[in-house]
Amino acid sequence: MLAGQVQVTGGKRPAPISVVAEPASVVGTGTRTERRWAVRHAVTPGGVRFGVTGLGYAPYGGVQRDGTLVAVPDELRRLARAGLLCNDAAVAPPDAARPDWTAVGDPLEAALVTFAARCGLDPVRTRTAWPRIAAHPFDQRLRRMTTVHRCCDRRYLVVCKGAPEGVLRMPLLDATDGEVAALTAVAQRSAGIGLRVLALAAALVGTAPVDTAHPVGLRPLGLVAVGDLAESAGRSGAPAGRNRGPQTVTGPGGSGR
Repeated sequence: MLAGQVQVTGGKRPAPISVVAEPASVVGTGTRTERRWAVRHAVTPGGVRFGVTGLGYAPYGGVQRDGTLVAVPDELRRLARAGLLCNDAAVAPPDAARPDWTAVGDPLEAALVTFAARCGLDPVRTRTAWPRIAAHPFDQRLRRMTTVHRCCDRRYLVVCKGAPEGVLRMPLLDATDGEVAALTAVAQRSAGIGLRVLALAAALVGTAPVDTAHPVGLRPLGLVAVGDLAESAGRSGAPAGRNRGPQTVTGPGGSGR
């Protein structure tokens, strides 16, 4: 493990999510490059939209509402925590060979690690506090991934992440038709402007599910919309990844829980 790299706990690395992960591209020099991603905005179940600030994969920044920096509300922190736990990637700090923070593992999943840090979560502490005990890697047919985590109170946190059509459906969700319709409409609007959208759901249960691939009764946590870092830098005029900054993976007020 690289020095400063976010630790990845248990479980197998999932296959890339087809609706959000794209193959490497070939640039003019003939060099193959991977797409690099960042969470642009997140939407909680009540329909509140939060923008996300920061550069590249650097795990510091913040969140905005209507263009103003705000404290991270609990519902957004729960969404970010789910994206961090149902995830096998990491981010690594700059070193002599790499001037920027970089993705370790799937670059889109690494964007969720950075998003969690920008929401005030410490990835190492959070993954340690919620150890993974089971997982169903990304399933192309189901279009989602599921993980199960042990809680400190002897309950279990079941987390599901994937394409909106794979997550925003019954009986996986314990939600009203109106809640599902509202999140689906937001997902379609985000996809319509070229963003990749992930839906997340979770529930605390007393007994770990027997069939990890088909959990039921989860509550929707919201959506994250992810964009290409190069496109984001082009609009802002800022470099996509260059941001050394503090050598920590914590955010303001981050408890890691």
